[in-house]
Amino acid sequence: MIKIAFIITGLSRGGAERMLIKLLKSIDRTRFAPKVFCLTNHLDLKPELDTLGVPVQSYRLNSPLFLMLHLIQFIKDCRVFSPDILQGWMYHGNILAWLARLFTASKLVFGIRASLYDFTFERFRTRLVIRLGALLSKSANKIIYVSQVARGHHEGIGYASNNTCVLANGFELDKFQPNEEYRQEYRSLMTILDQEVLIGYFARFHKLKGHLDLIQAFSQVHRRFPKAKLALAGLHLDESNVEIQNALHQLKLKNHVLLLGNLSNPERILPALDIFASPSHQEGFPNVVGEAMACQVPCVVTDVGDSALCVGNTGIVVPPMDIEQLTQGLCQMIQDPNRDSLGVRARERIKTEFALSAIVKKYEKVYDSIVTEIP
Repeated sequence: MIKIAFIITGLSRGGAERMLIKLLKSIDRTRFAPKVFCLTNHLDLKPELDTLGVPVQSYRLNSPLFLMLHLIQFIKDCRVFSPDILQGWMYHGNILAWLARLFTASKLVFGIRASLYDFTFERFRTRLVIRLGALLSKSANKIIYVSQVARGHHEGIGYASNNTCVLANGFELDKFQPNEEYRQEYRSLMTILDQEVLIGYFARFHKLKGHLDLIQAFSQVHRRFPKAKLALAGLHLDESNVEIQNALHQLKLKNHVLLLGNLSNPERILPALDIFASPSHQEGFPNVVGEAMACQVPCVVTDVGDSALCVGNTGIVVPPMDIEQLTQGLCQMIQDPNRDSLGVRARERIKTEFALSAIVKKYEKVYDSIVTEIP
């Protein structure tokens, strides 16, 4: 039995966190014994791990008051668990995995879940952590990147280039699939008529995610296609978001844009969309794009991270931070008479290239090889 300690900043509802949940849901528990060490008390997804029987130990390392006490407890807990592999999951998790390795005989794996287009988007402390990760990466037994773009970006700032691999996000085809019942139910709840085109974007509100770019583009789309509507969902995408509300008021879109807030069941709402848009400025490998494709929804995405690789020839790819190109891409997709067949091809692409079962087997193979490698 291979014991793996997954060390992650928090268990909020982000894409990286959700991919960890999916991995732990599908990993072969007769061969692997996982435990999650959560560095903060952000535990939204913990109930899902509880259901899976995966133990979770949480700390408050983000609090100056508890930092030293919980850091010592974290190291003690890692020593007691005595994992074969310490798997960092995102930047802070990598640093703490490296630290824990000083007190255990474990193998060390760094997990990089994001690309780096512009450091100025990151907070100062996060930039320091990323730079520190570059220095420490040379001692890792393996670095797992979520995308080819992420690997190139990080090696460009000094991350070790040996012992690396790229493992894309995987998608649950039985959970995310076209569903006419869900489509009708949620279009009815959102008062979307059959003849109206519903464009959607589901992501937490952050300047890197490009929500304001999409709203600007949609204002132009709506002039050409008055029956088009836009649905935005994610953390802070609700009526209390002043920045979004001001943009909608200024562009007179208040009655044409739905703010759905944070979703607990995106697999039920994605089938209600006609088009999925991803205007991100920076990505690793976007979970929600693959989930939309699995639901047979064609996508218009910006060329960041491995978004273009994910979409392939089943959607439209435009440059990031280019509102005019994004507008044209959305208009082209609305007018495309083969839009439905693009959706069918999108699901087939996820099935053949990015099925969760195949991705999990790749993780298992990497973990096996790390444990059995000769020092």
